[in-house]
Amino acid sequence: MAGTAGLARRTSAVSLLLDDLIDRSGFDVWVAVGTSDDVPVVLGTTHHATAFGFAETVPAWAWQLSATVAREGSVVVLPHLDEVPEERRRFEVGIRSGAQGVVGIPILTPERHPLGVLCGLSRTFPEEQLCAAVPHAEVVARVIGTVIAHESEIARLSWRVGDLEAVVPDGSARTATERAIDAQLETVRVHLGLDQVVVGRFADGRHRIVNAAVGTGVRSLAGASEADEGSLARLVVDGRVPAAIADVATLPALSIVRTPLDPATRAYVGVPLRRPDGAVFGVLGAIAHVVRDDVGARELATLQVLAQQIAEALAEQDRSEAEDRAFVHDYRDLMGRGGPQIVYQPVVALAELRHAGVEALSRFAGSVRPPEQWFARATGAGHGAELELRAIRSALVGLPHAPGFLSLNVSPATILLPDFTATLLGQPLERLVLEITEHTQVSDYGALGEVLAPLRAAGLRIAVDDVGAGFASMRHVLVLAPELIKLDLSLVHGISHDARRRSLAAALLTFAADLGASVVAEGVETAGELDCLRELGVPFGQGFHLGRPEPLHDPQAA
Repeated sequence: MAGTAGLARRTSAVSLLLDDLIDRSGFDVWVAVGTSDDVPVVLGTTHHATAFGFAETVPAWAWQLSATVAREGSVVVLPHLDEVPEERRRFEVGIRSGAQGVVGIPILTPERHPLGVLCGLSRTFPEEQLCAAVPHAEVVARVIGTVIAHESEIARLSWRVGDLEAVVPDGSARTATERAIDAQLETVRVHLGLDQVVVGRFADGRHRIVNAAVGTGVRSLAGASEADEGSLARLVVDGRVPAAIADVATLPALSIVRTPLDPATRAYVGVPLRRPDGAVFGVLGAIAHVVRDDVGARELATLQVLAQQIAEALAEQDRSEAEDRAFVHDYRDLMGRGGPQIVYQPVVALAELRHAGVEALSRFAGSVRPPEQWFARATGAGHGAELELRAIRSALVGLPHAPGFLSLNVSPATILLPDFTATLLGQPLERLVLEITEHTQVSDYGALGEVLAPLRAAGLRIAVDDVGAGFASMRHVLVLAPELIKLDLSLVHGISHDARRRSLAAALLTFAADLGASVVAEGVETAGELDCLRELGVPFGQGFHLGRPEPLHDPQAA
């Protein structure tokens, strides 16, 4: 199971959900079990769980049930422990507590990756009642799973659209965060038996719905907006009406409310969305189209758990959007100034210690972003090819002054564009090397090969970067059959005193020889590394010890 984080905060929230599950299922105890650093941990328990062996650690019966669920990958129901000797021994603590049977439900992410197990124990239920509790428990497990998974989604969030000024406001381009929120809203909507659960944001005097999960036949409020002042959402978050309303028609204070965005609203529950500084910026609202006399603490507790997660996600999205807007501004400014500055790093023939060629590298003067971040952000914003081609054209200006070959960094996606082939027209291809930079799998090697074939026939050579760093670069080598294989700097650093690195480098040398390719060692920074590489027979190298990147100058210039 995947490790989990933020256990202290999450435990109380999960426990609220499990206490509600006790009421729905009639079980004696429920516990959510996960792992942290491969140690079993309690993600949450029902309030009286200490009677069944729980303190701050996971008792044997729950941990062993979790292992059974994880091993089988599905719901486990064991209704008659007294008839299953092996299970009696396995769940001994549960039996001493008078358990009749146990149920284990996998806790999964929306993508169905395992996160933990929801364990239930009953003293009295027969098999059919144990099985009847499974659907309710699966809903709660889904809520827990989406909450935990969403924290991971925030950590790896990389929100990238085209030119951000062109984003359509109707939400047709769903971001990773929005999709994660949609999944959470739907899970909670089903769990609470509601018609619609929405996320609304307050901005510029408006209350706008940015996410919505709706039941069958219900009109979605996503994209709808209303004036902020006097809206039901504003009244609730300001405390002017109760947070949980069984019937909106019975509250005189609501007579000042315009027709709600959803005119069929009868019951409503709302909790505020707060920024890290505590400021309210929106509301998480739940709507029912019938009077719900039962709405109250249970619904509020569930929404409060979700609201904290959503607020964190939206705050991260706001930060990411601001960064992307700043990047678009900086990118336009860069291209207006002619694009990146080009410097050239020597590639040295190690046996003779002479320059065999140079690699063109992009530099972004005055920017705190490293070059790889510039290219990654440009690609995410739809400008990656434009930036790569500008850098290639600028690098080719230095070709007449370059010793030996000139190596140009380019992604497979850019190679497939007609503008790329046009850029190389009229160039001495026998002096050029294309260094494949993308670290992901290429979707169409056939198309890539068709573009490269005539260029290679005219003398162009191919190099694959970062070999030894992952699957993608090795697949490039196997499919593209490059003339040059560049050892990743992680293999070169410390190679002079690391036998494993030397063995791997030697193996790659043999592999390259079988392919008819030459090896270039990247990141040579010490005399010891250089000596070791020469002893191994690595033909080429580059790195600060051999030469730093710098502009090329016309040797004939005065």
